[in-house]
Amino acid sequence: MGEGEGPGIPRMADTDLLVGFLFALGSAVFFGLYMVPRKMAHGTPAQFAVGMISGVLVGVTLLQLAGGARLVASARQVVSGYLSGVLWAAGIALFSQAVSRMGLARATPIKNTTAVMGTILALVFAGETAEVHPALALLGSGLVVSAAVILGRMSCEDGAACSSGGSVRGVALSLGAAVAFASYAVPLKGLLRQGVPRTEAIFWIAQGAFVGSLVFFCRRWRELRAVAGCPACMTWAPLGGLVWLAGALCLAVGIEKTGISIAWSVGNLNTLVAVAVGTWVFREVHPGRHRLALALGLLSAAAGVICLGVSYGR
Repeated sequence: MGEGEGPGIPRMADTDLLVGFLFALGSAVFFGLYMVPRKMAHGTPAQFAVGMISGVLVGVTLLQLAGGARLVASARQVVSGYLSGVLWAAGIALFSQAVSRMGLARATPIKNTTAVMGTILALVFAGETAEVHPALALLGSGLVVSAAVILGRMSCEDGAACSSGGSVRGVALSLGAAVAFASYAVPLKGLLRQGVPRTEAIFWIAQGAFVGSLVFFCRRWRELRAVAGCPACMTWAPLGGLVWLAGALCLAVGIEKTGISIAWSVGNLNTLVAVAVGTWVFREVHPGRHRLALALGLLSAAAGVICLGVSYGR
């Protein structure tokens, strides 16, 4: 943090703000890509979710051991980590099912309404009203969500998994994922505030996520046992987990430097990456038909980032 300004309220140095923004943008890239392996794997959502979370757990454990860190923590830290992990596992489980029903390009923007939810939770429960201008932060996150909605509508208009039944269930799953993803960031910030290193915090979160995923999918145990006979699941799902891990580490830096309300919203620009991949790689959307929507979505996203940038430092 920079030198104190105002009546006891620390003001962030410009360098810290820039670094936080850059890492938050990096998380947006990784979070926009981690569900791409879901399109490549042929297993069920339950198989992919557990395989992905396993990849996160293995990856972060190796990072911890390579860094010589002791895998111990206080009871409070373990509880916070497990709570965050269970919420994240719920988000992954719901989002994986949404991608199966709606496609990557449409499910991601709806899920990214988590930007506004995360900002509200940060302002109310994480005490960030002293660090940011709430109105500007909410406006910025709202513009990011608007970009997500504008871009997400394109795939529906192109007929990508938009039957009424599948669409309603897919939207419900995506919104449920949004709530879960917004909620898990609050215990994560609590861990970082307690001085827990980033990789160690994610280590406990990954443990909680693994336990949570087994609980969520306990009724599908036969499906999970069948993962061993699904080479695509064993390859693509853990790879998705490693991509998510890279995004989570970047996001943790962003949260430390700028707070949840800003980093979370910037990280949710992953809509741009997901829609680009869904459009030009998986052909879920025909870009030639949606030049105006693409332009409006990009402008809304850019305006949102600008609002978030100037909202810090009351």
